[in-house]
Amino acid sequence: MKNHKNQRVSIWYQSSAFWVGAGGVAEALFTLVIILVPQGACETTLGQFVSCPPSLWFIIVLALVAFFTTAYLAHRLGLGD
Repeated sequence: MKNHKNQRVSIWYQSSAFWVGAGGVAEALFTLVIILVPQGACETTLGQFVSCPPSLWFIIVLALVAFFTTAYLAHRLGLGD
C-alpha cells in the first residue's frame, strides 16, 4: 500500500501475511542448514547448543535477527503492502 505521496508504507504497518511469509523464509534458511549438515554432526551440535542456556539464547537471537532481516529486505524490494 502506498500513501498519497507515492511512498511506501512503513515496515511496521505491513499485513500479518507479510510477517508470516518473512518468518517462513527465515525459518527455511535454518532448516536448509540443518538438512545439509550430516545427521551425526547435527545431533551432536544441536545437543551442545540446547544443553547450554547462553547458546540457546544465541540461537533465539539469531533466529529473530534472520526474521527481521528477511522482513526488511522484502520490504526494501517492494514486497508486501
